[in-house]
Amino acid sequence: MSELWNSKPLALRYVLCGFNLFSLKFNARVFDVRAPEARTMDPEACLPLDWLSTPRNALYLSMYPIGERKLSRFAVRGGALRFTCAEYEHLWIEFEGSFENYLEKFSSKTRNTLKRKVRKFAELSGGEIVWRIFRAPAELAEFHRLASDVSKKTYQENFLDAGLPSEEQFLKQALPLAEKNSVRAFVLMHSGRPVAYLYCPVEHGTALFYYLGYDPAYRKLSPGTVLLYVALEKCFADGGLRAFDFVEGASDHKRLFATQSERCADIIYVRRSFRSYALFVLYVAINRISGVANMVLRGFGLRTPLKHWQQGAAVRVRATLKRLAPLIRNPLLDLRYGAILRGKIPTRFPHLGAVDTENTDYAVLPLMFDGLIRDSDVLVDVGCGKGRVINWWLSRGYRNPIYGIELDPEIAQRTRARLKKVKNVTIITGNALDNIPHDATFFYLYNPFDAPVLRKFKTSLEESFGERRNIRLIYFNSVHVDVFKSDPRWEVKEGHADPGFPTPRDFAFIQFKP
Repeated sequence: MSELWNSKPLALRYVLCGFNLFSLKFNARVFDVRAPEARTMDPEACLPLDWLSTPRNALYLSMYPIGERKLSRFAVRGGALRFTCAEYEHLWIEFEGSFENYLEKFSSKTRNTLKRKVRKFAELSGGEIVWRIFRAPAELAEFHRLASDVSKKTYQENFLDAGLPSEEQFLKQALPLAEKNSVRAFVLMHSGRPVAYLYCPVEHGTALFYYLGYDPAYRKLSPGTVLLYVALEKCFADGGLRAFDFVEGASDHKRLFATQSERCADIIYVRRSFRSYALFVLYVAINRISGVANMVLRGFGLRTPLKHWQQGAAVRVRATLKRLAPLIRNPLLDLRYGAILRGKIPTRFPHLGAVDTENTDYAVLPLMFDGLIRDSDVLVDVGCGKGRVINWWLSRGYRNPIYGIELDPEIAQRTRARLKKVKNVTIITGNALDNIPHDATFFYLYNPFDAPVLRKFKTSLEESFGERRNIRLIYFNSVHVDVFKSDPRWEVKEGHADPGFPTPRDFAFIQFKP
């Protein structure tokens, strides 16, 4: 049974009238509903509830068939809190027969409308629709380049944070699938430029409708519909697929193309707590407010004009929200652990190579740490300052031993007092060169000292852990990363953390070479 539960990140989006307010993120185990052996099983009978050991862990049932049942929003199951996120009509296409046979499902009027849209776009393109399909690993970087040119103009990316992922994230997910011939990606072109894209990973012979976007400047020509039409025609012709799944939601164009439907629900299981219940109640409240607002707007004929206005103002609004988000997010998480942490503190120890104390923005931490921390790790924040990174580790549910090393005794004492009730946290006052915990495995450094001291710190690591060679470092604002890059014993992978606010910073993931 356990092989049907796959580990995946999960984000529950809080959306008000088309604006993505924020997302609640989980380390989830998701039931593989499309696996052949899963089709005769009830996943609620085999929930791995031991996974819910931390607040950030969750179990997720997507497209859980419910028939005519009406599920309660909240329930307790096996000691866990069950939350029904959504109930909806699940739509898909069975690939049976030819594409021409498939078109026969449409009324003659609808069929003619579809063909007219395709013909109109072809006429605009000189008589022939120009489109490309991408399936091989070597082709996906080009697909992402073309598709991202379109995605950055879309409503989904600018308001819902639901556009195409970054190139690094996209290729990390797509390349292993492409190596197994489990990707179908399409781009519609006009005058040598991309105007629409469709990305479909394939699971158990079913193509999944993951990302579709189009350039709003071409809206009147229905480029999304045209691309979906030619993509389905290609899938029917090639064979090898049994179905095309529209996944969640039941928009008009999905209903238009679908041949099958079933009532389903999306369900999340988390550890029972007041915080989880409150966040889910807030999710329900925002959805209801949004539903009423949309109904009123449609009643006055304002929903479509508002959506078009949103698209036109998307870049400006998103930039403003990114600037404001840290002003709200950072203090809220700070307060969860006792005090708001703000402001830069000039160092009193420049003669020891120390730099000013600054707070890491919470937004950059998932970008750097995602998937790297193990249950066996001993975490060390070198130059921990006021302890914001320690706050974040605790908020993620890590029960690992955590050390903070801080040179300034006044700052160290305030951080120690604030976190004194947290049993797995130890704040050490003193020089990092002399106070490296002997059992440490994972270090975080926010540019705590100058290059000469960093060289001495590197030497201390080599002397302490050179034989074990199992330590890793995240070096944020990595201005002296050449100290490690110039040493052939160390492996350095560099990245860029851009939360939008404050100034973006480079970082490096560093470890001993095997």
